[in-house]
Amino acid sequence: VLGNHDARMLQVWDEAARGAGASTHHQAVRALGTDPAVRAWLQGLPLILEAPRWIVVHGGLHPQSGLEGTGRAACLNLRRWPDDRSESNPFWWEAWPECAGRAERRTVVYGHDAVRGLQDRRPATLGLDSGCVYGGSLTGWIPEQDRILQVPAKKVWTQPVGQRWEL
Repeated sequence: VLGNHDARMLQVWDEAARGAGASTHHQAVRALGTDPAVRAWLQGLPLILEAPRWIVVHGGLHPQSGLEGTGRAACLNLRRWPDDRSESNPFWWEAWPECAGRAERRTVVYGHDAVRGLQDRRPATLGLDSGCVYGGSLTGWIPEQDRILQVPAKKVWTQPVGQRWEL
């Protein structure tokens, strides 16, 4: 599924193609150009994938309007509900209907929350972002076996912006 960094890359490519933007990202895109196949692949990624037993989204789903009421911004960026402005706001998955015993009966699999690591609240939700880029683990889920796999990162590539990462 399309994530916030993928969407940002597409935006930077568009801006750089118009000659706009002066960030190091824009400069890199201008210097390297873009591979049309990579760009087409990114542009073709869905915001949500659905199967009979699961739903995959990068950020989160609107806990009150459900799947149909979830917009692009929530799919890409949602962590706390209704927004990330206050740490007192609950995480979207804490308000998700399955957690409250309502309609949706599929596991919602999401990422976008590396600092908190693996968030296993199956069968309702499963947060797989375990901060590999920050020195955590790369985490995957095999739905047919309902099995989680983790591979430790070989190194720390970067630190989360504005946060301290602890293993």
